[in-house]
Amino acid sequence: MIRLWGPRVRRFARRLCPATEVLDAVQETLLVLADQIGTLRAAEALSSWTFQVVRHHCQKVFSHLRRDTALARQLGVEEASPPDADKALLLDQLAQALLRLPVRDREILTLRDLEGLSSRQTADRLGLGESAVKSRLHRARMGLRKEMTASDDRHR
Repeated sequence: MIRLWGPRVRRFARRLCPATEVLDAVQETLLVLADQIGTLRAAEALSSWTFQVVRHHCQKVFSHLRRDTALARQLGVEEASPPDADKALLLDQLAQALLRLPVRDREILTLRDLEGLSSRQTADRLGLGESAVKSRLHRARMGLRKEMTASDDRHR
């Protein structure tokens, strides 16, 4: 199965995914294919179903990239695209800054900015009102911005 479908999936993933995600898309697709092949009703559907799995993985990747970019913009990080090494450093600094925040701030940032839940959905999940979610989110973002600035000063 891997010899037959691997090259096809790889070609399709190269067209849809960022270059860094092609192998992950191939691996995930082949794992799903091996796990779910018995659920297909018609053999003719295998090809389109396989490529839908690849498409879904790539859409998920781009969704995460958009959220990361939106979060960076909200934190006041420049939009210019730094080299990959700088991106990795920035993501590491962001992760470290998030860990230094209180749990309630990490929780609200994760739900709203990383998982992309609406204010209403976040309020329901946390048992809060929407206005409380908005004010906690604002405070959490300000705290994260402060941590990122302090982190930036530490690395100079």
